[in-house]
Amino acid sequence: MALNQDLAKLAAEFGGAWDMRTTAIAGIRIDTAEQLAGFRQERTEMAAEQDERLKAGFAAMKSDVAAMLSDLDEAHATMAAEQDERLKAEFAAMRSDVAGFMDDLAAGSEARSEDVAATLDDHATARAEMGREQDERLKAEVAARKDEVAAMLSDLDEAHAAMAAEQDERLKAEFAAMRSDVADLMDDLAAGSEARSEDVAAMLDDHATARAEMGREQDERLKDGFAAMKDDVAAMLSDLDEAHAAMAAEQRAHLSDERERLAADGAADREERLDDVAGRKAGWAKVTAAMGKRRERAAAAKGRKRPAAARPVAKPPIAEPVAKPVAVVAAPEPEPEPEPVAVVAAPEPEPVAPPKPKSTRDDLTRIRGIGEGMQARLNEIGIFSFEQLMSTSVPKIREALGDAGRMARIDEWMDQARDFSESD
Repeated sequence: MALNQDLAKLAAEFGGAWDMRTTAIAGIRIDTAEQLAGFRQERTEMAAEQDERLKAGFAAMKSDVAAMLSDLDEAHATMAAEQDERLKAEFAAMRSDVAGFMDDLAAGSEARSEDVAATLDDHATARAEMGREQDERLKAEVAARKDEVAAMLSDLDEAHAAMAAEQDERLKAEFAAMRSDVADLMDDLAAGSEARSEDVAAMLDDHATARAEMGREQDERLKDGFAAMKDDVAAMLSDLDEAHAAMAAEQRAHLSDERERLAADGAADREERLDDVAGRKAGWAKVTAAMGKRRERAAAAKGRKRPAAARPVAKPPIAEPVAKPVAVVAAPEPEPEPEPVAVVAAPEPEPVAPPKPKSTRDDLTRIRGIGEGMQARLNEIGIFSFEQLMSTSVPKIREALGDAGRMARIDEWMDQARDFSESD
């Protein structure tokens, strides 16, 4: 009887202990579930907070890039306007100088054409220097923008690294706390239940899986964000390069058009002035020839009259008085009265005079700007003498020379060829 009572008492104690164990396990499960729910909630909030910060960072970066592009466009517009104003002022000054040079040239100074060529050379050099300065400014601006973008990327990488380190520290702290709690639970269950160990192991596995999944999701979001940002930056740099190339091409085309137009205007003015000077020289040469012939006829007339006047001179002492009457007889000189007839008739025999013989092949390298190679090119297109060079049109020579004739000063070649032809 006592044994039965002891057994019943032991069974009751065992049942109470079992109930206590069941209650403890249920409490552990509830606490673990609450901790997991709290961890998931914190993880969700942390992910949302990180997404908001990333979105804010990307929005700020896009705003900065947009502001940078706007500033660059404004700087480009301002630079282009300033350059146009400078070009207009320089072209106006150059036209004024060329007009002054041409006026001086009309007075008869052919050497002034060399000053015009030097002025055009100085202007071309200044224009090229200005183009180089603009290219340097654009390159410096693009480099500065690239440095700013690189700094932005570096700051973003540092922020991401700091955020990842902060998150790792929080996760480590939470896992350490959880491990401490689990260790306490395992100590409480040391009397134990292997099933509870499996539950705890499953819980830890789920937690590890959830952590790995959260890390993968975060890595995917970060990769997508960085890929989008890199695409935006690449597109921005491509737009900057295209804008710089377009602006440089536009500037080169504008400078080329202005140079060709200015060269054509200067060549036309120079040819017109030189033709005018040549016409005046030819007229003056004709007048000088006519005056020379009149003097020769007057001298011949004096020579014919002088023997008749010399007859009264018989004695040497009277020679001096006789010379005076001769001078008096020749003094009236009625001959100059028919001068109008002599002036009109004198120029007629000039064209009949045989031209000065010239060689069919001249040394074209005497002309400044023509070397051995350029002389060979001119010989290939049938130009061997100064006369052939002067009689060929500028566009024809430029087209025949190709690339070598684009920057050649053919009008100056023709002026020098004319000078050499006249001097030879």
